[in-house]
Amino acid sequence: MTPACIVLVDDSELFRRGLAVLINAQPDLDVVGQAEDGLEAVRLARDLQPDLVVMDISMPICDGLEATRLIRGLNGPAARTPIVVLTSHSGEELEHAAAIAGANAFLSKTVDAGTLLRGIRDALVA
Repeated sequence: MTPACIVLVDDSELFRRGLAVLINAQPDLDVVGQAEDGLEAVRLARDLQPDLVVMDISMPICDGLEATRLIRGLNGPAARTPIVVLTSHSGEELEHAAAIAGANAFLSKTVDAGTLLRGIRDALVA
């Protein structure tokens, strides 16, 4: 079985690297790209056509909600890439805004590793 290809998007290099270690330890998941801002995320989604994007919201240059909207506006298969928002922010309004932007799931950075991995896998099969 070929692992699902994932792009991680977060402006914290330390957080991205730690998340990549967790994800890459799974036999069915593989981090193929990392971005520190939303515009880089859009480029990676277009160029790599990953199976999933894990997207932070608060980032410089282009935030995660705008990047999600831009990915949804791409031509071709990248526009249908599942996007899991993973953020330290919470609230129904923000979760609703993420859904309107085109996110498939919304998770808090306070979830445990098992919940995060379940959320990723659920988004891959949805």
